[in-house]
Amino acid sequence: MKTGWKISAYLVRAVLPYFLMSWLILTVILFVQQAGRYSEIFFSPNLPSSFAWQIAIALIPNVIAFTCPMAVLVGVIVGMSRMQVDSEITAIRSFGVGNLAMLLPLVCLGIILSFISLIVNIFGVPLASRVVRDTAMRSAVYKLESPIEPGVFNTEVSGLTIYVKDGDVENGHWRNVFVYSEDQAAKRLRLITSSRGRIDSNNQKSELVLQDAMVSTLSETLGAESIVSERVGELRLAIRTQRDEMIERLSVVQPSLEEVGLSELAEIARTGNERDRREASILIIRKIVLAIAPVVFCLLGAMMVLRLNRRGRGFGVLLALVALLMYFLLTFAGEQLARTGTVSPIVGGLFPLAMSALAASYFAITARYPGLFGWSAKRAKPEAEPESLRAAHRGRDILLDITTGIRDFDLIVSLLKYFVLAALFVAGIFIVFTAFELWRYAGSFDGGTGLLFEYIAFLTPYIYLQVASTGVLISILAVFTIKSRQNEIVAWLSTGQSIYRLILPCLLLMSFLGLINFIVQDRIATATNIRQEALRFKIRSRGVARKIDGRQWVAADNAIISFELPKAASDNGIPASSNCLAPCRLQNIALYKFGVDNGGLQSVYRVSEGTVEAGSIAVTGKGEVIEVREGKIERADIEGKSIETGLAGTLAHSRSPNQSTVGQTRDALKNASSDIEKRALTVSLEKKYVTIAIPLVIALFTLPFAIGVDRRSRVVQIAYAVGLWLIFIGTSSAFEQLGVSGALPAVIAVWSPPVFFAMIGAYLISRVRT
Repeated sequence: MKTGWKISAYLVRAVLPYFLMSWLILTVILFVQQAGRYSEIFFSPNLPSSFAWQIAIALIPNVIAFTCPMAVLVGVIVGMSRMQVDSEITAIRSFGVGNLAMLLPLVCLGIILSFISLIVNIFGVPLASRVVRDTAMRSAVYKLESPIEPGVFNTEVSGLTIYVKDGDVENGHWRNVFVYSEDQAAKRLRLITSSRGRIDSNNQKSELVLQDAMVSTLSETLGAESIVSERVGELRLAIRTQRDEMIERLSVVQPSLEEVGLSELAEIARTGNERDRREASILIIRKIVLAIAPVVFCLLGAMMVLRLNRRGRGFGVLLALVALLMYFLLTFAGEQLARTGTVSPIVGGLFPLAMSALAASYFAITARYPGLFGWSAKRAKPEAEPESLRAAHRGRDILLDITTGIRDFDLIVSLLKYFVLAALFVAGIFIVFTAFELWRYAGSFDGGTGLLFEYIAFLTPYIYLQVASTGVLISILAVFTIKSRQNEIVAWLSTGQSIYRLILPCLLLMSFLGLINFIVQDRIATATNIRQEALRFKIRSRGVARKIDGRQWVAADNAIISFELPKAASDNGIPASSNCLAPCRLQNIALYKFGVDNGGLQSVYRVSEGTVEAGSIAVTGKGEVIEVREGKIERADIEGKSIETGLAGTLAHSRSPNQSTVGQTRDALKNASSDIEKRALTVSLEKKYVTIAIPLVIALFTLPFAIGVDRRSRVVQIAYAVGLWLIFIGTSSAFEQLGVSGALPAVIAVWSPPVFFAMIGAYLISRVRT
């Protein structure tokens, strides 16, 4: 009996570390994916940091509830695969312990995890969803209290377009303010510039107070156009922020179905309309099934390993990925059948669970009776090697001859294999979670499934960049840990090879991988991110494309430019400002040039159509310039001519950071006029550069925990490496926030964590026992 308890405890200990590490890694990856939806809150220097912390904490329950069943399956398959390879399962069976006895402790572990998952799904997820919604609402209200942000053209104030170059965000004092207002009925245009400004607020009433203001009015009376400029000591413009109105409107918005508990869902399933009843029933079954899944996955994973021959942990990870993808594909199919009314929500929701139980039963039966379903337990005799394989082997020998040797070739191939395997696994989880989140919207309208697949296709480069660092970590730990357990590292070192020569191929490969990541980020992901973000909006709005305000604004030195893009450039709900690549065709262009030191309006350029190139606009349609000289107006035709804009690059640099290349971000930085905008762009630019170094840095601080020749506490060493990786990610995010807020120079904020952790890695490598 005592031996039985020891074996049970050993089985749990063999699975538990891999489960915990998988749970941790998957949670971090999916947390980053979810946090990306609230980047405006996390990285806004104008919002209190408490908002970011509340969002971060509230996102955790939903993520861990989803990743727990996945981690259980990965932990059981990888842990038991390791025992299978080391012949430990054979040794356990020699004590007379059968499959059922080995499954019992794993089932008990699954029951405990299912109970935890049930509590999180019933109570934690709805509460966290409400906190996320409440925090997002309060951040929107907070922005309304001070609607002006330096470096951003604000068009939310009714009738006004306001731009400030710089200022004190905390106190609300602005410098170099521009205000544009147009009265189309009176055919009057007013342009206001001011060296100083502030916002005075009192509940619903707010005023934009401009000091030392210069007002230029363009009006057309009886066919004659006039321009009048006057200097005003102080000018007050009323602004209605609608704070109370927005709070009242948001407070009466019904929470989404994901934000309510099981009792509320049951009430909706009983009394709601047909669509809500069906969705509520599907969500009830989903929450229950997701909570039961850890038990089923424990059985399924264990029976898969016990049925199949020794294949190693790499095969175990691949097996886990295939099982998870099949499970969630069955989930999507069952829920879609339930939405269309083909089957009941109970049948559709329990379909993946039933299929998993059936698969576990199949593996259990065939493990006991291998030939029952036609499978033979005997291995086929090896056939004579075909000539094609012999030719392939000869080619490999030639490849080894022109490389530095079999050791380097073996290390590089193994690292690449595990990197691809790990990246595919984590990317698969990423895709499953994304599809799981959007399926409720995509499955509710015609063509939604196709849009979802298109969205995932365009999302792939972004996913790769998100999971690449995780793939580097896992591949290095897997390759060098396996070779250490098999005493290959000891054998290499015993030949007189240096430990530094041993890790050289890994460092070179990671440097090359960093270069590949940079190319994907700069040449591929910038274009696909534009499309995938537009598709995500269209899916969540159930097929309705985003409505785009065609007029765009750009600030230059002593000049303001407004323009529109042709309709073809903003089809499919893609923001117009994201599609203008030099040379770019624009229409309805207006350029206003002012004198230095808050001088009045000096000239107005009006162009029906033009092409933007670096620093200038080539007029291709009708165009005129209106010059104001000593109170008199002079007109000139500029058709076919070129206008100097004062910008270093194109006008279209108003993209988000993940939609801009290095060159576009650098141009935007040159054209930026406010300190806040410059800091944000500098951080974004340096983050793009640091992408090249990230794989090498991760390799430096991971290798010391993987190449040690001491086989004791191997899991603890891996846990240290994973912990250091998590600290690196958290530190990098925190320092980036300090760079955006101005607490640290942007270059130091971005590069300090990689440099520091690279130094830690170099030190640890020098201390490795050989």
